[in-house]
Amino acid sequence: MVRRQRPWSGLTSRGTTRSSPHRIPRSPGLQRGDTSRRQGILLEGSAEELGRRKRDTPEKVQINGGGALQPKCLASATTSPQTSSPPTESTTMADKSHPTTMDQILQEITTVSRRIEGMDASITSLTLETNSMRAEIASFQSRVTGLEQRMGLVEAQTTMSRDRDQDLLYLRSKLTDMEDRSRRDNIRLHGIPENEEVADMQSFLSSALPKLTSLDFDPPIEFQGAHRVGPKRSGNP
Repeated sequence: MVRRQRPWSGLTSRGTTRSSPHRIPRSPGLQRGDTSRRQGILLEGSAEELGRRKRDTPEKVQINGGGALQPKCLASATTSPQTSSPPTESTTMADKSHPTTMDQILQEITTVSRRIEGMDASITSLTLETNSMRAEIASFQSRVTGLEQRMGLVEAQTTMSRDRDQDLLYLRSKLTDMEDRSRRDNIRLHGIPENEEVADMQSFLSSALPKLTSLDFDPPIEFQGAHRVGPKRSGNP
């Protein structure tokens, strides 16, 4: 932090004294008759005052050999006009290289734009492929759903077939039992010559059975069916 000091403050051996901003401190080497030196200090003080008013910042002071405070940097009353320096070679080269730099920047921008366009094309292609994959996945899902439904139907039919097989086994057992029970009333006659029956085996048995058994069947026996048994095959018991 810079502490601001009021200009034209002087220090003496007796202590610190403050003077008016318009009063110029007198150094030990300055006499009242030395008008030229006094005018120079007045001129310098006026320039410093103008600079202070413009910048609104006090200048630092330094102590000279006699102990009086003098401005460190005194602005001259007259300012020299600023002269424009001729363009140097480096400035000319920079001006010449400026269009080249702009061209390079434009070229880089064009390159980046092309890369971005290529990336856009790649992204578009990836989007299309993704949409195609999504459509295929949806088709696969529908097929899988159809297969699941068909498998459900097949399982139901398999269950029904198993039930039918069980029913068939049960019916077969019942049929076998009924056949066995019906065979209890069957009569097998042996020793009847061939061609004894004329045409109707049932009529022949109705008349021949009482004679063969010496039994009187009253009422006569009703045959549901009658037939000859074929000869035994060789090799069979």
